[in-house]
Amino acid sequence: MGILIKKVSSQRPMVDAKVDEFSDTGAERSAADSELELTKSVETSERTKKIAVGAVLAALSVAVAPSVGFIARMAGWGIALFDHVSLFWMVSFVIGGPLVGAISLVAGAMALFPFDPFAPFGPIFKLVATFPMMAIPWFGVHRLRKEIGGEALSKRRFYATLMVIAFLVRMALMIPINLVYASIFIPDWEVSYILTFVIILNSFQSFWDATIPFIIVHSTGVFKYFKMW
Repeated sequence: MGILIKKVSSQRPMVDAKVDEFSDTGAERSAADSELELTKSVETSERTKKIAVGAVLAALSVAVAPSVGFIARMAGWGIALFDHVSLFWMVSFVIGGPLVGAISLVAGAMALFPFDPFAPFGPIFKLVATFPMMAIPWFGVHRLRKEIGGEALSKRRFYATLMVIAFLVRMALMIPINLVYASIFIPDWEVSYILTFVIILNSFQSFWDATIPFIIVHSTGVFKYFKMW
C-alpha cells in the first residue's frame, strides 16, 4: 500500500508539468492569435485610410476636370500643349502610393470624358501616358527600396532615375499610339511633324508630372506628415 502511494505521488509532478506545459502552449497560441488579429486590424485600418485619401484626392482631380475644355490644344489633333489634371494624379501617387494613385488616376480619367472635346481619345491617352509615371517608380521602390517604402522617392537621384525610365516607357507607348491615331483621323499629316510634337509635348508634360509633385510632397514635408507607404 505504501509503495502504491509513493508511485502515485511520484507521478503527480509529471502530470502537473504536462498541465503547465499545455497551459503555456495555450497561452502562447492565444497571444499569437491576438497579435495576428491586431496586425490584420492595423492593415485594414491603413487600407481604409488609403482608400479615403485616394477618394479625396480623386475628388479634387474630378473637380478640375471641367477645366480641360479650356486647355490649349493643337488644332485637328487634340493633343494638349499643357495638361494640369495629371498633376493631381501624380501628387496622389507620391503621397499615398500605388493604391491612392490608382484611385485618383482612374476616377480622374473617367471624369474627363464629359468635358474633354476629344473624348474618348483624350482621356484614354492621358491615362496611358500617366500610368508609367506611377508604375515605374512604384516598381523601383518595391524591388530596390521595399524596406523604406515611398520615402525612398525623396532621394532626388533615385527619384530622377526612375522618372527618366518612366519617361522612356511613356514615349514607347505614346509614339505608336499617336501615329496610329494620326494615320486614321489625320492621314495627310507628315509623320515627322507628328513625331516632333509627340516627343516635345510629352517631354514637357513628363517633366512637370515628375517635378511639381516632388516639390509639393517631398520638399514641403507633406509626405512625412501622412507617411502612407
